[in-house]
Amino acid sequence: MQTPSSLSVAGDRIAVVDVLRAFSLFGIIITHSVTGFLAGQPPSEDFMLFTPFDRLVADVENLLTFGKFFTIFSFLFGLSFAIQLRNATHKGVGFKGRFTWRLVVLALIALVHGAFFTGDILIVYAILGLLLIPFRNLKTRTLVITALVLVFNIPGLLLGIAQVNAHPTPEQVANAAAIQAQFAEFAQRQYEIKQSGTFGELAYINLTFGMISKIGFMVFTGRLWITFGLFLLGMCAGRLEIFRDSEANRRFFRRLMWPSAVVALLTTIVAIVRPVGFQISSGADLAASFAFTVQQISLSAF
Repeated sequence: MQTPSSLSVAGDRIAVVDVLRAFSLFGIIITHSVTGFLAGQPPSEDFMLFTPFDRLVADVENLLTFGKFFTIFSFLFGLSFAIQLRNATHKGVGFKGRFTWRLVVLALIALVHGAFFTGDILIVYAILGLLLIPFRNLKTRTLVITALVLVFNIPGLLLGIAQVNAHPTPEQVANAAAIQAQFAEFAQRQYEIKQSGTFGELAYINLTFGMISKIGFMVFTGRLWITFGLFLLGMCAGRLEIFRDSEANRRFFRRLMWPSAVVALLTTIVAIVRPVGFQISSGADLAASFAFTVQQISLSAF
């Protein structure tokens, strides 16, 4: 028997999934509001920090919201894919072409949105969403293993180990410094345009430098494959129908809640003791970065 908490009155919609989607979107708004919706490199270290209380709020936001709500939203994207696939199968209608068309429409919306806002993520969803089509044929066990490897940023961890053990030449160090200086110059120009530029200038820099810097950020932090891993986890959740109201599913979530809470608490303490930066120059930096990744996933799971 289905209860109102599991399905909406209007039809076979899972109400708790709609609530989670709204919850994640609200969290994303909070995350961006702390940085003034800049979605780019700030012009100074004290940007949007007017009082000591602002700094406290920013630090708390970094611990409790940064990276936590995009995880839920990405997970739900994969879940929606699985639900659409199941519905198409039950109705005996084609799925691949229809889903591809939806992603094309999503990409067009993303380009319009991206012209206004550097932090648009829908274009990444539209591109990564295409990969779900071939992955839908894999067994659930294979999907779960692949998803966990990506979600916990194991590729980034391996790249970090290689980076820590690398010994760059003076020429490589000089080239990296030059690229970083050029990036900072473009970031400052982007900020000036956002402050007082024309819409044409804003759209151009958002869809060129803004797009490049966004993809670079996602690759550098591992968020690109973490996002796809969350898609896969969501697809597995949709297959297994874990959001249907049943005693087995309630038991699963009870078992998930407290271990994820303990892991989130421990990794949050690590993040407080050793904040994560973008530069990985030692094993300690790498360990802190991995702990922050685990903190994001475990707190979102909780």
